[in-house]
Amino acid sequence: MTTEAKVGAFIIAGLLFMGIAIFLLGDFTFERRYQVYVLFSDVAGLSDKAPVKLSGVEVGRVRRIELAGDKAKVIAAISKDVVIWRDALFAIGSTGIIGSKYLQIEQGHPSAGPLPPESQVNGQDP
Repeated sequence: MTTEAKVGAFIIAGLLFMGIAIFLLGDFTFERRYQVYVLFSDVAGLSDKAPVKLSGVEVGRVRRIELAGDKAKVIAAISKDVVIWRDALFAIGSTGIIGSKYLQIEQGHPSAGPLPPESQVNGQDP
């Protein structure tokens, strides 16, 4: 094997390793998601990339938190195959003694119909 071939193989292996590391350490996913916007008066320590749980099962992630007037707007990315009903309740939950925060969704009733993607709802303040 020539020196050029060894250098080329080393560079390709390095780029492949770097791509895998970025994929695993970053918030990249091939899962299709839709967004829901939740308004709170206070997000009580909720952070970006916090889990979104529906009935205790993780169904998405908090993408971003921004100010919308006098409210905090939580932008949540929910898995496409998850149906949330219009009368679902959104709140900020906490786990264990450490108190890691997550966006908690208490599922509503099917008779209310599904919550469309890009919907904006009001959350229950802590």
